Amino acid sequence: MPVVIPGSPFPISWPDSVQLSAFSCINVNQNFSTFSSQQQYGDDTTHWETLAAGTGVTSFLPNESTILMSTGGTASTASIIRQTRLYNRYYPGHGLTIFQTFCFTGGATFTNNTRRIGYFDTANGVYLECAGNTISLVLRSSVSGAVVETRAVQSAWNVDTFGAGSQNPSGVTINWAMAQIVGFNIQWLGVGRLRIAFDIGGILLGAHCFNNANLVATAYMTTANLPLRLENFNTGIASGTATLRHICSAVNTDGGSETSYGRLYCANNGAAGLSIANNHTTPVLSLQAATTGPNSVRNTGQIILEQYDVAILSSNNIFWQLVLNPTLTGASFSSFGSSSIANVDTSATAYSGGTVLDAGNITGSASAKGSQLNQADIKTLVLAYSTLLNHQDVITLVCTSVGGITTAFCNFQWLEVW
Repeated sequence: MPVVIPGSPFPISWPDSVQLSAFSCINVNQNFSTFSSQQQYGDDTTHWETLAAGTGVTSFLPNESTILMSTGGTASTASIIRQTRLYNRYYPGHGLTIFQTFCFTGGATFTNNTRRIGYFDTANGVYLECAGNTISLVLRSSVSGAVVETRAVQSAWNVDTFGAGSQNPSGVTINWAMAQIVGFNIQWLGVGRLRIAFDIGGILLGAHCFNNANLVATAYMTTANLPLRLENFNTGIASGTATLRHICSAVNTDGGSETSYGRLYCANNGAAGLSIANNHTTPVLSLQAATTGPNSVRNTGQIILEQYDVAILSSNNIFWQLVLNPTLTGASFSSFGSSSIANVDTSATAYSGGTVLDAGNITGSASAKGSQLNQADIKTLVLAYSTLLNHQDVITLVCTSVGGITTAFCNFQWLEVW
């Protein structure tokens, strides 16, 4: 139905289409990219995590700038999943537009195999599915307390079936063996609509719309804070080795950006500090992403490190390091509070491994070292709980006393966005 500008003495109307934003604005506004990923130099593990089972495997195709996801065979246990490390943030009142480029190599021809690409996790989201020879768009929701999937097969898409049914206004027939650009436009607010389109020949063509307002009694999915995800798995003995090409991905917030907002917290290792023996290295303070947040809800938020400080009480020197994801000995993490998604530890006695992000020396004549991180740093210094790999990110301030016993004081300040 046409959209009309209310209150206009000469109403202007235009047909509803994907050329309008999630909130029915003409798409002339400047969108803000909140996530983008390309595979030019290989698998970017800063952004993506992979979980394989059986013979499932990924490989890098450098000439195609592509990650090839393969079942590696026909066994029923074969699977490969790729998911973004961080959950993308949804801003109420703004639509989310997600674009992904991919190829169901071989098309919809493999029996007992399912391939998916979209904006989803195990509980909520939306995705394009190729299950055997059936193409569907699926809305997944856990609002009822259990996972419920609303599946629209291609011949039943309510905007354009692209050759699989009688409703084909574009006249385009999609060849599922060829590379495609799929777009998901999400108006959440709990009960908004969700649109899926394909970009073909530079034109965005609508395929299907999941309508919810005035049709459902509650939210249509639990949250729009979700990861990008791709799956390739066998559901039985498959008819061949199925592959899924993962090319590019992007998430945009419609209508510009929001200033990052969240809850600001600060933790330290106490007023007495920690006495460190000469030439001894000790983890002084560690911050960890919890598995759950307030009300025992699964943690899909982000812990953004804002500032860290190291101070000493001694005429001796100290060498400090900021280490991401070390293995700690003797750590005993405790929740920072019922309104936080972070855990804190001050009891670890040793560490190994991890990635050193920053380091320096403080002399006995200096009082402190502090660092206010810039926006580029913040994008890489985000701690999260991985729902795919069940991994909790940790960041630790490690201190080594040089020249004698030194008392160290450490502090973290962070922002929680959830």
